[in-house]
Amino acid sequence: MTKPGKQPRVKGNLKPASSSQFATSASLGLGAGIRQGTQWTENDTPAQHSLDPELSVILKRVTKKDTVTKLKALEELDQYLHGHQSDIPQILPLWVLLYTKLTIEVDRRVRVVANTIHGLVTKNAGKKLAPHLKDLMGPWMITQFDQSRDVAGIAKTSFETVFSEEKRTGVLVFSQENILNHITEMILYKTPETLSDARYVTKEDMAAKYHRVVSSSIYCTFYLIEKLSPEERKKCESIYTLLLKDPIFWKLLSHESAMIRKAMYSMVSGLVLTWPESSTHSNMWDAVLITTKEFPTCWLIIGKKKPALPKLCNLLKTGLNGSVGIAYPSMLALLANLPAEIRSIPTFYKDIFDSFWKGISSTMIDKSNAHIFLNSYMECAVYFITIQSKSKEEGASVVLDYLINTVLWKPYAFFFTNDNHASGHEKLVGNVHSILAKKLALLISSESVKDLMIQFWSSMNTLLTQTVIDCSATTNNSTSLDAFCFKVGMFMTHIQQELGLVSADRTEKALRETSTLARQLLIASTSSSLVDQGSATVLLSLASQLLHSYSSVILETEEHILEIVNSAKKLLVFLSQGQEGVIQPLIVFYTTLMTRVPKETAKEMWDTIVKHLDELHSQSHSKESAVCQAQALLLLLEHIKKQEEDSIDYQSSELDHMIYAYASRVFDKSDSIERVTLSEQLQGIIETIVSLSMSLSSVHSTISQKTLESILIFMESILKKLNGYQYYEEHTSLESSRDHTLQLSTSVLRVLYAGLVSIENTTYLLQSAISVQLCGELFDVMFEKQSILSETESSQTAKELASLVWETIEGVLQKDTALQKTVLNSIIERVKNTISNTSFLTSPLDSVERVKRVLSSLEKHSDFYESSLDVFLGNKEEWTRLWKSFKQQTPEFLTLAVDSNYAGLVHADIVDEDELSAVAYDVYGLSACARTALFAGEWIEDMREKTFFSNENNTNIDRDWLMVQLMMIYFACQQGLKVPHLCRLWESKVPESALGIRSFIQKMDTLYPAWIDRLSETPCNDTTVGWNQQAYNALKTSKEPTHVQGMNLFIDLIKHAFHPSERVEEETSPTDIYTTQFLVLIMSRLISKFTWSTSDVTVWINAVKAESTLLTLTGKVAILSCFKEIIGSSPLYTNLQSDLASKLSAVSNLEAFEDTQSKRKSWHLLVLLNATALKFNTFSIPVQRLMYLVTAIRKWFGSSSASALSGLDRSRVLVQVVQLLSHLSEPIQEVSGSHWNFILDQCYEWIAFSDPTTPEEMILVYHALQFYKKIADLAPESTLELSEIALEYTSKFSKVFLKTLYVEKDIGNTVVSHPRQLYQELLSDLCVEIPDTVLSEIFSFNDTASICSLLRSPTEKIQKCAYYLLQKSIAHVVQELSVQLEFNSTREEEVDSSINKNIMGYLATPPDVSNWHSTHFEEQPLHEIFGFLLSWLLMFDHFNDVTLKLKQEYTSQIKESELISLLMPVLFNIMGVGYAQEVISFDLSPWDITYYQIIGFDSTAEMSYLLLASHLYYKALKHIPSLVRGWWLECRNRQLIVGVESYTEKYFSAPIISSELDLVNRVDIKTQLGEGGDNEFTVKTLKAAQEVTAIYRIDEQDMKIVIKLPSIYPLRQIDVSGAQKVGVNDKQWRSWMLAIAAVIGSQVSFSFFH
Repeated sequence: MTKPGKQPRVKGNLKPASSSQFATSASLGLGAGIRQGTQWTENDTPAQHSLDPELSVILKRVTKKDTVTKLKALEELDQYLHGHQSDIPQILPLWVLLYTKLTIEVDRRVRVVANTIHGLVTKNAGKKLAPHLKDLMGPWMITQFDQSRDVAGIAKTSFETVFSEEKRTGVLVFSQENILNHITEMILYKTPETLSDARYVTKEDMAAKYHRVVSSSIYCTFYLIEKLSPEERKKCESIYTLLLKDPIFWKLLSHESAMIRKAMYSMVSGLVLTWPESSTHSNMWDAVLITTKEFPTCWLIIGKKKPALPKLCNLLKTGLNGSVGIAYPSMLALLANLPAEIRSIPTFYKDIFDSFWKGISSTMIDKSNAHIFLNSYMECAVYFITIQSKSKEEGASVVLDYLINTVLWKPYAFFFTNDNHASGHEKLVGNVHSILAKKLALLISSESVKDLMIQFWSSMNTLLTQTVIDCSATTNNSTSLDAFCFKVGMFMTHIQQELGLVSADRTEKALRETSTLARQLLIASTSSSLVDQGSATVLLSLASQLLHSYSSVILETEEHILEIVNSAKKLLVFLSQGQEGVIQPLIVFYTTLMTRVPKETAKEMWDTIVKHLDELHSQSHSKESAVCQAQALLLLLEHIKKQEEDSIDYQSSELDHMIYAYASRVFDKSDSIERVTLSEQLQGIIETIVSLSMSLSSVHSTISQKTLESILIFMESILKKLNGYQYYEEHTSLESSRDHTLQLSTSVLRVLYAGLVSIENTTYLLQSAISVQLCGELFDVMFEKQSILSETESSQTAKELASLVWETIEGVLQKDTALQKTVLNSIIERVKNTISNTSFLTSPLDSVERVKRVLSSLEKHSDFYESSLDVFLGNKEEWTRLWKSFKQQTPEFLTLAVDSNYAGLVHADIVDEDELSAVAYDVYGLSACARTALFAGEWIEDMREKTFFSNENNTNIDRDWLMVQLMMIYFACQQGLKVPHLCRLWESKVPESALGIRSFIQKMDTLYPAWIDRLSETPCNDTTVGWNQQAYNALKTSKEPTHVQGMNLFIDLIKHAFHPSERVEEETSPTDIYTTQFLVLIMSRLISKFTWSTSDVTVWINAVKAESTLLTLTGKVAILSCFKEIIGSSPLYTNLQSDLASKLSAVSNLEAFEDTQSKRKSWHLLVLLNATALKFNTFSIPVQRLMYLVTAIRKWFGSSSASALSGLDRSRVLVQVVQLLSHLSEPIQEVSGSHWNFILDQCYEWIAFSDPTTPEEMILVYHALQFYKKIADLAPESTLELSEIALEYTSKFSKVFLKTLYVEKDIGNTVVSHPRQLYQELLSDLCVEIPDTVLSEIFSFNDTASICSLLRSPTEKIQKCAYYLLQKSIAHVVQELSVQLEFNSTREEEVDSSINKNIMGYLATPPDVSNWHSTHFEEQPLHEIFGFLLSWLLMFDHFNDVTLKLKQEYTSQIKESELISLLMPVLFNIMGVGYAQEVISFDLSPWDITYYQIIGFDSTAEMSYLLLASHLYYKALKHIPSLVRGWWLECRNRQLIVGVESYTEKYFSAPIISSELDLVNRVDIKTQLGEGGDNEFTVKTLKAAQEVTAIYRIDEQDMKIVIKLPSIYPLRQIDVSGAQKVGVNDKQWRSWMLAIAAVIGSQVSFSFFH
C-alpha cells in the first residue's frame, strides 16, 4: 500500500506505465535502439478501434523488462489470439514494433514464444499483412539464422507457411531494400551498448546478444546474395556497396567472437564459389617453364634439402592439381628441360612415367579432358624413345626397352584390354584411337626407332589377332568384343591414314608391319565369324573396315585374292540362318571385296550370291529368313547404285526371278482370305527392292525389259482396281477388299516415287509399252474422291504420293513433246470419259480439277492446249447425241403455258411417260448430258468467259456453238425446276441433284449476258447497215452476210430455229421453244444495247405475216414479242393486227384448227393475233371489226364442229381462244349485247367441265379463270349491262370455283409444280372473294370436310383460302349454336355443339418439330406445320363472340381430347423455350402478340412461324387458361417448366392481365355487375398492383374482397382475400374466399367471374 497522493516507486524512478501512454509510445516507436517504424493510420490505429481491455493489459505486460513477466505475458497473448483471431488485424501495427524488439531478446524462451505468436499473427492476417510486410521482413529474415535452432526453425516455418515456394523470391525482391537497411544498421552502426539497455542487461548478455544478432545478419546477407539474381541485386547495389566496402564489415574476420568469425568465413567462402576469380595457373606454369629452361640448375638448388623429383611425381599423380588444359601440354617442355643430373637418375623414367600414368586415376581427369592427358603422355613417351634411340650412352638400350615395351605399350594395352581393371579406363573415349595411331605412326616412321619395334609389333599382333581368333579378350578383360573390334578397326584405319601422310621411303617397314597385321586380322575375323556366329556382326564389320583401308596390300597377289574370296563365299551361309544383324556387315564386306577384285572375279562373286539368294527364296523358310534374304538383296542393289555405269553385268535370270517374285508378293491384289500378309518391315524392304530395281534398270540393266514390263503391269492393274472403286459397279464390292486395294496402291505409289529418281530413269520407264496405261491410272489416283466412300488417312496418303509421282513424270513430258502427246492423249480420253460417265462416283465439277491438272503442263492457248480442251468439251455431234434422249416430253410440259407464250405452241415430241426413252443417272442423280453441261459451265466460269471464247490475241475461237447448247440445257433446267420430274436431265428423287442444277443455272445467269455483250461487240462487215438489217437480209436471201463470227452465229440461230427450210418438219417441239427463248434473250439484249427504233425493226413486219414462209410460227411469235413494244404504235403494226383479225374472222368452225398441213393456216392466224396483243390497249382495231371476230368465234362453238377437236389439239386451240377473248374483252367492254352471256357461259363451261388434274386441261382452266377475273375487274367500271350480267353469274361461278378448289385436295402433299401453284393461287384468290351470301348457302349443308383437307395443302395460298372459308363458316356456326343453347337451356332437346371433327382430327395429329432448331429450316415439314397452326387458329376462332355456356362446351371438348398437351410442345419448340441451353428463346419485345393477320404469313420465312406460334400461345392463355395451367402443372420436364414460367411472365402475363382489368372497367361489364345507381355494389381496379377490389355496402358498412392477379397469371391461380367482412363469422368467411378462388380458377377466364 502507498500513501494517498503519492505514486508507487518503481525501478529507476520511472513513471508507471499506463495503457494510453503505451499506445502513444507505441505509435512513436518502442525501446532503445529500435528505429522509428510503421506509423498508424486512421484505419489501423488500435486506439481508435478500442482494443479489448484484456488484450490491452496483456500487451502492456509484454513490454515489461522482467523476463519472467514478459514470458508469461507472451504466453497469455498466444492463448488470447488463438481464441480471438478476429482481433489479429487490429494489432498488426503494434505487433511490427513488438516483434522487432522481441526477436533480439537475450532469453531464448522469449524469442521462441515471440516467433510462435508471429507465426499465428502472419498466418491469420491475410492481405492486411501487406502494408506492414517491408517493416517485418528485416527482423523476420535475421531470426531465421538465429543461433538457437528452435528459434530459427519456428521463424523459417512461419515464413514458408505464409508464402508458397514460388512466391518467396518475389517477397525477398519486394522487401530487399528494407532487409538490407536493417542488416546494415545491425552490422555497421550497432554496438553491444546501443543494442541493449545497460541498466537491465549484464555485459556478458550484452556481448552475447550482439554477437548473435551480427552473425545472424551476416548469414542473412549471404542468403540474399545467393537467392537473388544479379539483376535483382543490382536494384540495391548502393546498399550492398555500402556494406561490403566498409572496413567495419571486414574487420569482423578477426573479431574476438568465434561466432562472428565463423559467419564471416562462411560468407567469404560462399562468395568465392559464387563469384570465382580467374585461374592463375597459366601464369604459374609460364613462370615454371621459363625458369626451368633458362635456369635448369634451380631444380638442383631447391633439391638440396629435399629432392624435387618426388614432389614432381606427386604432382603428376594428382593430375597436376586440376590444371589439365594448361599443365599437361607443358609437360614435355618441362621434362625435356630438366637438368641432366635429374634425368640421369636410374629410376627417373620409371618414377616419372609411373606417376604420370597414375594421374589418369585422379579425380582431376575425366572424359572431357582425358584426351589431353593421353596426348601429353604419348608425346613425352615418343620424345624420350626418340632421344634414347639416338643415345650412345651405356644403358640406353635398357632404358629404351623399358620406354617402348612398358611405357609406350601401357596405353595400347590399357586402351584395348584394360588388363588390370585400373580406374580411368572409362575416361578414354572419343578420338583416343586417333591419338594412339598418330603418335605410333610418328614413332615408327623415325629412322632410329623403326628397327626397335619388333617386340612391340609382336605384342600388338598377339593381343589383337588372338583376341579376334578367340572371339573373347584375355583374362580379366572387361572390354566387350564389340568395343574391342570397333577400337581395332578405328585404330588400324587411322594408323594407315597417318602413315600415308609420311613419305614412302620412311614408312616402308611400318607399312609392312601394319599390312601384315591387317591381313591376319581380316582372315581371323572372317574365320572366327563362322565359328562364333554370335559375334559375326562385329567381326565382319571389322573385316570390312580392314578391307576398305588395306585392300591394296591385302589383295596383292592372286593367292591372297583367292583366299579372301573363298572366305567370303563361305560367309554366305549366314543368308539362310535368319540372323538379321549379320546381313548388313556380311553384304558390306562381300560387296567391298567385289569392288577390290578384278571384274571377272567380281562377276563370278555376283552370280554366286544372286544364285544362292534365288535358291533360298525358292525354298520354304521362316519370316526371319525371308527378312534377312530380302535385306541382303536390297543391300546388293544399293551396292550397284553406287557403282559406275561401266561396272560388271549384273543382269541374270535368277535376279529377274527374285525381283518378279518379290513384286508378286508385295503387289498381290487377290481378294482371297488366303492372301499373304507381309510384315511392315518386310513390306518396306520389298518395296525398296522393286523401286531400286526399276531405277537401276536404265543405267545398269539389273533386270530385263520383260521383267520390268511385268512389274509395271502389276502396278497398272492394282491402280486400275483402285480407280475402279470410283465407278458405281465396283463401289458395291466389299469395303475390306477396297481397303486392301488401297494399301496395295499406296505401296505401288511408294515404289514408283522411289523408282523415278532421275529424268533418264523416268524417260526409260515411260518408253515401255504399259507406261501409257500406267500414267492414266496414276493420274486418276490423284483425284480419288472419298465423298461416297469413307474418308481415310490412307486414301489421302495415296493421293499425295500420286501427285508427287505425276510431278516427276510431268517434268519429263515437258522435255519430250512426242512422248507428252502420247501420254496426255490417253489421259485426255480417260478424263473425258469421267465427265459424262454416269457410273463414275465423283461429280462433274471434280472433272474440272482433272482437266486443269492435264492442261497445266501445256502452254496456254497453244495448239495442243486448245485441241485438248476441245476434246474435253466435245463437238456438236456429241452434244446432239447427249441431248437426243431429252427431246421428248410428257404432256406435263404443256403446263408451262401458264406463264409462257411459247409452251402452248408445242405439238411435237409430246409422248406418254411410258414412251420416254430410258435415262441413266449417276449417284448424284445427274444424267450424262447434265454432267457434261455442269462441267462445261464450271469450266467456262473458271476460265472467264472472254478467254474461253477468244485467245490472248483477242482472236475468236469457234466455241460459240457450245453456249447455244448450254443455253438449251439452261432453259430445260429452269423449266424442270418449275415442274418436278419434267426435266429428266437429273433425277428429282435425289435432293443433291437439284443443288448442282441450281448452281449451273446461277453460273449461266452470269455467263450468257457477258457472252451476248461480247457477241454484240463484234463489228459488222457492212458498217452502213446494222445488225438488224443484215440479219433480215441474210434470212431472206439465205446467204451469209458477213464473215464476222458473231453475226454468223446469230444468223445460224435464226435460220435453225425460225427458217422452215432448215427444219425437217414445221411442228414445234420443246427444243424449238428453248432455242426461241434463247434468241429472244439475245434480241432483247441487242435492242437494249443498240436502242433500236421503230424504223429499225419495221423490216420484220412482212416476215411475221401469216402467209409469210420466211419464219416458222415460233419465230414469228418470238419476233413479235421482242419488237411489238417498239413498233406497236406504228400504222404498219395496226394494219398487221387488222389483217390477222379479218382473216381469222373468215374461219367458220373449230375444225379448221385441226393439226394438219392444209389447215395449219388458221392455227397460225389465231396464235399470231394473240402474239400481237399489246400490254395496254391490246388491239388498235376498230371495235366493229373486233365484234365481227367475236361473232365468228360464237359460230365456232355454235356449230356441230365444236366437238371436232379432242385431246391435246382441243386444249391448245381453246387456250388460244380464251386468251383471244381475254384480249378482246377490254376494247369491247363498252359494247352491249348477248355476246357477254356467250362469253361467260363459255368460260363457265371451260371451268366446270374440264379436268384440272390433267396438264392440258389445267392450262385451259387457268386461262379461263384469268379471263373471268379480268371480266369481274372490268364489270364495275364498264356498262351497266356488263355489271348486271357479271352479278348474275357470280353465284354460279362461285360454286364452280369451290368445286374446282375441292379437286385440289386430291393433289396430296407432294411437291407442287410452279404452274400448278400459279393456278392454285389464282383459284384461291377467286374463292376468297366469294360473297358471304353465297358461302352461307353453300355452308348450310355443313360440308366443310373438303375445305378442311386443304389446310395441309402444299400451297400456302390454298391453306390461307381454306382458313378464310372455314373462319367464316365457324363464325356462322358459333352464332347459331350460341342462340340455340340460350333458348334451349330450359328444354330437354339436345343441341349438338361438337367442334368440327375434321378440325379436331388435325389438332390430334401434330407435326414433328423436334428438330426445328437442329436442321435447316427448308427441311422442315413447313406446310404441315402451317396447317396445324391454322387448325388451332380456327379452334380459337370458336371463342370469338361466344356465350359462356358454349365456351365451356368447347373447353370441355378440348380437355377431354387432351389436345392442349399436343399443342404446347409444338409451340414452345418453335419458340425455342425450355428445350436446350444453346437455343435462344424468341424475343417478342418488338412484337404485338395480341393481334395477328394471317395475310402477312410467309411460309418461306421462319419469323412467320415464330410470330404465329407466339400468337397461338397468347390465344390459349386468353381463352383456355385453365387447360394451359393444368398442362404446366402436370409437365414433368423441369427445364420446360422453368422456361415456360419465365417466358410467360416476360411476354404474356402483362398483356393478359391488362386485358382482364380493362374488361372489368368496361361500362357494359360494370352494368352487368349492377354497379351504379342505387346499388351498393362497386368494383375497382388497381393496375399497378394488379388487383380487383369488390365492395358491397351493408348498413353503412363495407364488405370488401380483394382479388390479386399473380405476376405469371394465368399459369398461377389468383389470390382471393377478404379485406373486410360484415356479419359473417371467420369460418364462413374463409369458406367463401376458398369457394370464390375455386370458381374463378376453374373458369376458362378470370373475367367470367364478374
